[in-house]
Amino acid sequence: MFHGTNALEEMDRGGLIAFNDKIISIYYSPKTNASTPDTFKSIEQGNLGALLSGQPYYFFGAAYPTGRPYFDVTNVTELPSATTLFGHQGFDASLMYAAAANGANFYASFVGAEQARIILQLAIGAGYSVDEIRNLFESPLRNAIYGPSANQHIYYSSYLF
Repeated sequence: MFHGTNALEEMDRGGLIAFNDKIISIYYSPKTNASTPDTFKSIEQGNLGALLSGQPYYFFGAAYPTGRPYFDVTNVTELPSATTLFGHQGFDASLMYAAAANGANFYASFVGAEQARIILQLAIGAGYSVDEIRNLFESPLRNAIYGPSANQHIYYSSYLF
């Protein structure tokens, strides 16, 4: 909680990072550089708010990140091993082809490789099936692309006349 603020302002926002006058969601903010203080970035999703004279100013109301999973791991004492592959310049693509040949076909959605690995470990530890894990990573985007949109009829109706 920020000094001098009402605790209700910070409720239902999930974990927050407040640094360099920015307020960002932990869920969408990977560490981008090991050597700089301003290393956490929320590039695609944007900032949740700003610190103005040391006080939080939120750009919109409280909400948890879309697609943020919950895992019941109360009885898990150690996370299972999980390996993730991510492409980069000079990456040996034969590793991905070998993984795909052995049945791997998930992608990380809007999270980075490190976060995807932790989510995968938590899902396995919580007892998720392969289909549940696939839905965990793929359904938020699939629903956004193919699901019904609240304003879609308004957008398309302007082209009907």
